[in-house]
Amino acid sequence: MKLIWEHKRTTFFTDKRTNIRYKITTHQLKYEPYYIFEKRHNLKVKIKKYWLSRAVK
Repeated sequence: MKLIWEHKRTTFFTDKRTNIRYKITTHQLKYEPYYIFEKRHNLKVKIKKYWLSRAVK
């Protein structure tokens, strides 16, 4: 029997221009260190916010 930890990080934010609520979920890879997982999730959130700000101008 194997014990596998499944971490999932979810962030919600609302776009102020369109009032649409977005849910960003990141799953940790099997052998990924936690700090890299956190960094990857934060980058994913920043990229989503950036592209939304560029798309709605």
